[in-house]
Amino acid sequence: MKVGTDGVLLGAWAELHNSGQASEHCQILDIGSGTGLIALMLAQRFPTATIAAVELDAAAAEEAALNFSESPWANRLSLYHGDIGKFRSAELFDLVVANPPFFVESLHGPDAARNAARHTETLTSQQLLRSVDCLLADQGTFCAIVPWQQHSAVIHLAAKHNLHVAKICSVQPTPQKSAHRTLLSFQRNTVEAPERSQLVVELSRHNYSAEFRELTKAFYLRSGQQP
Repeated sequence: MKVGTDGVLLGAWAELHNSGQASEHCQILDIGSGTGLIALMLAQRFPTATIAAVELDAAAAEEAALNFSESPWANRLSLYHGDIGKFRSAELFDLVVANPPFFVESLHGPDAARNAARHTETLTSQQLLRSVDCLLADQGTFCAIVPWQQHSAVIHLAAKHNLHVAKICSVQPTPQKSAHRTLLSFQRNTVEAPERSQLVVELSRHNYSAEFRELTKAFYLRSGQQP
């Protein structure tokens, strides 16, 4: 699977609840890692963090393992090939990230692996949030990117798992189009007024906004290069 804008956005946007932890050793979990993009981005952003990635699909997990082994951060990255519901860890995580399956009611295409990555048959929101609740530390942060149409339902369901939304960022593909994705950040403590923001990806075709360029600039080899 090619690098997608959703994964790039989440990998660049996700933050620890306690920003001071960024300079200390922390534990990060990437659920549904695919080929490892987000885990690699977080390894680059948090140079002392240990990152565990969980991926169900065998082909994606094999590619992620290769990407990890060939990266500069191989000693801080680990991969679990299997169901997140069966994943076990001796330590809780300071940051959990997920670019979860979506398109709950959309039609399936011919590519089975792509279908599994984009539909909820293999991982429902309920299962995902239950796992996050079990694996997230008390002062930890859970970050996800979801379809804009589903973000209110995800926020409501997360609250039932002791996960309260702290930041909401609406993502518009262009200034002329409505938001199509939402970046969400959750923590254990109730937040009376979540921080809200907006992000436009492109001003026009391949003409990326200043905000998007600033957010993702650390991950491109030359200025202006974008996915």
